[in-house]
Amino acid sequence: VAVICGTGFIAYAKKQEQLIRLCGWGYLFEGAGSGYDMGREALRAALSHRDKIGPETLITGLVEKRLGRSVFDSIDKSFIASFAPVIFEAYSRGDREADRILRESISRIAHVVNRICEEYESGDTIIFSGGIVNNQSDVVFSIMKEYLKYPVKLIAPGFPPILGACIECVRTYGKEPEDFAERFMKEYSQMKA
Repeated sequence: VAVICGTGFIAYAKKQEQLIRLCGWGYLFEGAGSGYDMGREALRAALSHRDKIGPETLITGLVEKRLGRSVFDSIDKSFIASFAPVIFEAYSRGDREADRILRESISRIAHVVNRICEEYESGDTIIFSGGIVNNQSDVVFSIMKEYLKYPVKLIAPGFPPILGACIECVRTYGKEPEDFAERFMKEYSQMKA
């Protein structure tokens, strides 16, 4: 089973040779579980706090610090998912609103994993990738375990998924990758910087 939680959210299960896809509907239809949803919730919480109709939350200050100005002056859907890290930061500082948002999002991911375990015999290992888990897998997995109904192993690889595709490509052409992964990660890290 592979679960990708980045800007969007999608899960794949492989049963024998059949590949099953769950979610991945796009930001207009996707519910909790995606960076876009967490970012939208961060902005919603900040706006609600500023309007004095929602609870006071650390999220507001963190959002405005990231924006460099008032949240009212800054709404643009193109960068909404970039606010998901605000939820994790506020959560780490004990913010109740961030806790609610994070639990809602992660419980949805767990719900999809539970459905996969119920419907498909895809083993007991779940591979996660994407920005939601890349730097926060400890937080995500500890909360997720509260919602999982099945004893599954949760893994967040320390490398980008594209590395596996590149290694498979090299092997397809009859080469053995040897130190390919190490060289790839060095180049990949420089490209991202």
